[in-house]
Amino acid sequence: MSSLIYEPNAYFMSPHIMFSLNENALIKILLQNVENIEYYYPKPYKEEKINEKTLLLYFIFRSFSQRINRIEIYYKVTGKVFLEKVKINRFIGITPLRYKKIMENILFLYNEIYENLSKIFHTNLENVSVRFFTPKLGEVSIQGYTPFNASSLGDIYLNIFYIRFIKGYFEQAAIHELIHHFLWSIGISPEVLWFHEGAANFFSIYLIKRIGFEGAEMIEKDFINKGKKMEYLGFIESWTPYHQPINMQDYYIASYMVFYYLNETYGFEIFEKLFYVINEKKEIIKETSEIVHILNDITGEDTSKKFLEWGFSLSNGNYYEKIFSYKNQIIESILISLIIIFIALIFRIAIKRKFKI
Repeated sequence: MSSLIYEPNAYFMSPHIMFSLNENALIKILLQNVENIEYYYPKPYKEEKINEKTLLLYFIFRSFSQRINRIEIYYKVTGKVFLEKVKINRFIGITPLRYKKIMENILFLYNEIYENLSKIFHTNLENVSVRFFTPKLGEVSIQGYTPFNASSLGDIYLNIFYIRFIKGYFEQAAIHELIHHFLWSIGISPEVLWFHEGAANFFSIYLIKRIGFEGAEMIEKDFINKGKKMEYLGFIESWTPYHQPINMQDYYIASYMVFYYLNETYGFEIFEKLFYVINEKKEIIKETSEIVHILNDITGEDTSKKFLEWGFSLSNGNYYEKIFSYKNQIIESILISLIIIFIALIFRIAIKRKFKI
């Protein structure tokens, strides 16, 4: 098993290590062009320096420590990265030469599904750039990301680690990040993060399933099985790029389930209509309530009732909620007035009463 390298970062993860319960196992790992080790797990019992840049690590797995069945190493390597640019139509890949073929496959995939995405979102993209990255400590679970600022989205970054997963995982992550660009293009702000992430997962899984990759069905089943156990989904409404919750996976699943339930109720066409209207508005969508208003117009129903049942607050949008909120404000005002009167009476009684010590 070789390391994944994108200079200066390198990452090694072994396959599952299996051996008899009655035996101990000795594993040797040879690392080349090593500048320094940043982290390893478990800790090797011995390090042997073969030469200035080559390190041999010895790991012993004992029969009583079966919970540890992989070796993970983060390290820095010497040398410079040599990047190559690959362009296929509107998509540009920037990659180390060693991963050129993988990058070409991603760009071919983007071209294959581009017309479908363009039809769904009613928009076209200009040049989109894609890069790989090798995970640093704490980044293994990040399949990909797209940086952004107030005016634009940045390049797509994909975690090269996921090329080792079953076919469909890496591809789904790649399409997921591309969908963020489509959502941005029609005017949906990443501040409505649940919508961005829910759409990115829902439509990437939809497209990967159509292509026939096995991994997509596994991801979908996992989302649905866990999502149907969630009593409320509305906790995702306050999710923003500026606050990353600890239980991140729950947020991704709940966001996906909103699209799953909308699809079950109204059919896939609801999304094409929704994105068409959003694109035609030429305004930036920054609130869930704005999306719900458009859904109301499209369906001819008060879809906000569904969102309220899911636990959303829709504080900026729903007509019925505004009435309910107004009634609450009146009740609160009456209660406050009664409390003030009660305190005044107590105070008057206290003045007249004499206390002893």
